[in-house]
Amino acid sequence: MTENKIITRSEAIALGLKRYFTGEPCKYGHVAERKVSNRDCLKCKVCRKKRARENRDEHLEFLLATDPDAFRAAVDKRRERDRGLAAKQRMRPEYQRKKSEWQRARRKALAVTDPVARAAYLEKKRVNSQVSRFNKKKRKEIAERQGHDGE
Repeated sequence: MTENKIITRSEAIALGLKRYFTGEPCKYGHVAERKVSNRDCLKCKVCRKKRARENRDEHLEFLLATDPDAFRAAVDKRRERDRGLAAKQRMRPEYQRKKSEWQRARRKALAVTDPVARAAYLEKKRVNSQVSRFNKKKRKEIAERQGHDGE
């Protein structure tokens, strides 16, 4: 949906949209899109999330000062939740692509600064090129046997 196109909630429901824009401010003064499902202003949702994050951090600080055992339990619970979210994210293809780019960049950076890492990086590069040449030769031999030109 375009940003400033005014559409009523009932029209959005009829069109099967998830959001709509009335052009009118919410009770907190935001002029933003709203969710069809519960009429929530999207800017209010962002503000609520920010406040909740701040309150959660303050609560953890309070627990640390007053009840260390409850603090450890809350931190463990948060870590467990975050592990589940991270596992879901790691399954996404765009994350896999970015991860391989990060790893490649890290290996190159290490190869510049750390002599041991540099030796490992160069050895891996050498072995990979040998394997690549071997595989190319094998593919060419197989293609020739099958009557193709090999490329």
